[in-house]
Amino acid sequence: MNRCLASLEPRDQEGINERAQHALANGRRRFPHVVEYTRSELVQYRIEHGRSMSISGVQDKISMVLERGTLKPTEAGGRYILKPIPRLDVPQFEQEVPANEHVCMLMARTLYSLKTAECSLVRMRDGELAYITRRFDYDGDEKVLQEDFCQLLNRSSETGGENYKYTGSYEEVGQAIANSCASAMVQLPEYLRLLLYSYLIGNGDLHLKNISLMTTKQGDYVLTPAYDILSSTLHLPNESRLALDLVDDSRKHSANYTANAFETGQCFIEMGERLGVNASTTVEKLDLLARKQSPAEQMIRRSYLTPEAQDRLIAIMRDRLKALAIV
Repeated sequence: MNRCLASLEPRDQEGINERAQHALANGRRRFPHVVEYTRSELVQYRIEHGRSMSISGVQDKISMVLERGTLKPTEAGGRYILKPIPRLDVPQFEQEVPANEHVCMLMARTLYSLKTAECSLVRMRDGELAYITRRFDYDGDEKVLQEDFCQLLNRSSETGGENYKYTGSYEEVGQAIANSCASAMVQLPEYLRLLLYSYLIGNGDLHLKNISLMTTKQGDYVLTPAYDILSSTLHLPNESRLALDLVDDSRKHSANYTANAFETGQCFIEMGERLGVNASTTVEKLDLLARKQSPAEQMIRRSYLTPEAQDRLIAIMRDRLKALAIV
């Protein structure tokens, strides 16, 4: 089946539809569905230019610029981040990483009402798939101030050791949002939506660097669009369900957690209440997850994941829905 590499909608031939091109190119230029490089060429570019590039991380991430309808790697001024199939081995479905991130980001925006970075799949010159996303921390040529929660909570290798990105709790992040954002009563329910969706898809890597605030033109802090969202459990089946502790103190855990030894819907309801989000708001978000499971499974079936990976992701989501139904 030929599909749009961005929306997964059927097409006569594979490509990116005009609406998605417009969004990816920020309304100004055509956007290609083929990158005229191979993975090895781009990885070599990153190795040679890595010290001068601003994007860090374990996964190969190449900064790209769009010039006259062509994507090219760049050392500075890139507006796109391209992620090919990773070089590092993962236990399961290594080739599926780009398709995994793409479908999880697409579901987040189109089904679960999360604001997300614009993204798509593209083909490399040799036909391999890669994931690409447009950076949201630019307004035209002006850089928008963005700070992740490692910065906001003063976490670094010096202060928190090698695993500093994983030191803290989601409750602590929520309290920082409450203290930093003038619109906290809007931002906190959206933050809770992000946590619930990540839990649903098996995203066990929502660490402190993958949650950020950015400034508006009025100078207020708000949550950034969601980014780096994928089902890490698809590749790492034995990982923890959450990257961070849900609450600051184990004594605050819900009785449901104590009884089941995993997070339940009640755990999220109680954490939300401690952050000032009333229980009915969280219940509405839990209900949305259940209502959207059928269209989510249909979207997964249209994705570029292999049938085996599709089955596994659907099974992960069904299992998490059972946990979230415990209230």
